Amino acid sequence: MNTKVIILVLFISSAAFGQFDLSLSASGGLSKFNGQRFQNENIESNFRFSTGLDLLVQLNKNKHIQPFAGCSFYVLQSNLVYPQDWDILELDNQFRFNFLRIPIGVEVPMFKQLGIRLALVNGFLMGGTETSPEATKYEFGLQPGLSYSLDKWRVSLNYYHGFTNVFDQAELSQNTDYWKTKNSAVYLSVGYKLISF
Repeated sequence: MNTKVIILVLFISSAAFGQFDLSLSASGGLSKFNGQRFQNENIESNFRFSTGLDLLVQLNKNKHIQPFAGCSFYVLQSNLVYPQDWDILELDNQFRFNFLRIPIGVEVPMFKQLGIRLALVNGFLMGGTETSPEATKYEFGLQPGLSYSLDKWRVSLNYYHGFTNVFDQAELSQNTDYWKTKNSAVYLSVGYKLISF
């Protein structure tokens, strides 16, 4: 008898207070560097394919604003092409950075299944291409996006804009304006709601 009462209480409480969704999503897109002086130096920053994986918890009780937070792993890449008259060994350099990210944001449902998402992203460098100067260990950025939900599925189109210099400014003794480069990316994400609790 006690077991049935406990199960009944758990069921009622989960129905009344079960307001969170746990979802897993995979992303694919394009990323590159944004450099302040690339155009002046005739350096091309070309897009390269990038991927990501998100595990998010979202509060879904409120119909007007739904905060979320989670843990993500993303690979950001860029390809720099230098002018032919530059006296360097490799005129084409490819960069790759692996980030463990902590996104914190909100989703605002707009029209039926369509919503707007905005996240603050804290990224911690976990490896990638060795660079000189060394890549910055921490990155902060903003990620707005649009989402479309259907049953347990969600498709999102997101843009990421980093605010942190990609390369560690502490290692630079001169020409720091040249190295003021930031990550940017455009992603298409497909997510699935695993459980509600």
